[in-house]
Amino acid sequence: MKKFNFPLQKVLDYDTHMQNKEMDKLSNMRERYYELEKLKMNLVRSYEQVKSKYLKLCKEGISIKKAATFRLYMDELKDQIEGLNHRIEEQKKIIEQQLEILLEVTKDKMTIEKLK
Repeated sequence: MKKFNFPLQKVLDYDTHMQNKEMDKLSNMRERYYELEKLKMNLVRSYEQVKSKYLKLCKEGISIKKAATFRLYMDELKDQIEGLNHRIEEQKKIIEQQLEILLEVTKDKMTIEKLK
């Protein structure tokens, strides 16, 4: 008995390769997203610590120069947090687009597999 030779095997192999490639891209994108989230959490924690210290010093009495320095630093941290929020939203959009690409590649592969 002769072994069955699937004529579209090369197409199936290519689709499998593409699916793996797109899954790797998605994994890297998610990893970048989690790094950004972690960085944001660290900045928020730093902001809260500085704010707490600033409020404590204000109650105790603080020089205007030192208060201004604290405010500038707190404003800089806020700006960094806002910038990270923007980058996180952009990364979410990129991940959604990648999920759509992966879905299409997977559909193509499943169609070929059904023919097998």
